[in-house]
Amino acid sequence: MTQNPNDDIELEMMEAFTSEKSDLEIGMPDIEQELARVKGGRRHAASPMRKLVAMIVAAFVISGIAVAAIINHEAISHFFSGETTTAVAEKEMPKQTTINPLMIVPSDTAKVVQGQVMFENAELVNIMTSICNTYKKDVVFRNENLKHVRLHFQYNTEDKLENVTQSLNMFEKISVRMNNNKLEVE
Repeated sequence: MTQNPNDDIELEMMEAFTSEKSDLEIGMPDIEQELARVKGGRRHAASPMRKLVAMIVAAFVISGIAVAAIINHEAISHFFSGETTTAVAEKEMPKQTTINPLMIVPSDTAKVVQGQVMFENAELVNIMTSICNTYKKDVVFRNENLKHVRLHFQYNTEDKLENVTQSLNMFEKISVRMNNNKLEVE
């Protein structure tokens, strides 16, 4: 007659529970020792994984810094080459686009977008210089203090000069009028 292997296991378990022998005599492991061994093993097993994750994160960070440096270098390289911003813009524009020299405004506070010239907190002398370049006129300031008045102003290069001067005359501090083919500011 064959004996069922499950019966052997049940018999051993019954002996373990009913026996007055110690766990060591029965062959049972010490729970505290086993727990310490398992915890210690996990700590050492996780360490290489943490190192791998740290190396991957470091590689991504270094790659990001390198890409940012390349992009930043491209953006500011013209400052170190001595080229003007206008020269860089001309070089980077498509070949079919032409630059109208009258639209280049000698002020850092101006923007030109499709015929719209926009000034943000610009001195009146810069605004008038741009208008005079666009319409091929001269400007005369009757009061030197007016040159330094700061304005937010916008005009379209396709508008008539009369419309542009009319817009400027809406400001309380200044008056612009045409006199002998010159724009007079007072």
